[in-house]
Amino acid sequence: MQRPEGFSLVEAVVVIAVAAILAGAALPLFLKSMTDARLARARKDMNVIAAALVSQMKDTGCRPRAPGGPGGADGRGDILWHSEGRRPGGAPWGPGDAGQSFQNLFTAPAAGTDRTLGRANALFGLGDLDFRDRFRYRGPYLSEPTARLTDPWGNAYLILGYNGNGQDLGLPIRIVCLGEEGTVEAGNLTGGPWNPAGLSAGNLMVQVR
Repeated sequence: MQRPEGFSLVEAVVVIAVAAILAGAALPLFLKSMTDARLARARKDMNVIAAALVSQMKDTGCRPRAPGGPGGADGRGDILWHSEGRRPGGAPWGPGDAGQSFQNLFTAPAAGTDRTLGRANALFGLGDLDFRDRFRYRGPYLSEPTARLTDPWGNAYLILGYNGNGQDLGLPIRIVCLGEEGTVEAGNLTGGPWNPAGLSAGNLMVQVR
């Protein structure tokens, strides 16, 4: 007797079961590869930001400061500068945060503004001393699209305060990626220098001295 063409019900069930097992085994590998790719991109972005920061400090002779005071005096551990994307915890940046954006720090100033000493004074606290021949802003240090980058999870990259006042403590500047969780431990944002031991599980950090 000739067997009819096609699968029997039992054969179809077996094929579906095998396919489901293979798919279940492949899914974790696929998700891990996606996570690894995101982490690799975040590390690459942070190294680009760090290189821009080093070039800028070399040109100006100063570390970046928050808009309200030299040397990070606005608060140890506070966010001094940020890219686009969500702030820690997921909230958007407000209009008052625009002055601390990476565009303002790393890219060319608006047309009609001083692109040399005045720019360096505004961002790095050089005061009225004339360092024009030796130290000056020679940006942009990042292209506009790069300065607007979010991390792979849609969060902002952060540059955090490094000490309470001045630049003589030798503490590193820390560039932080919030990672998939999109947050950091609250104690790292106020009250003291950034505590590397208090990083959330998904945070990445690059240090610049």
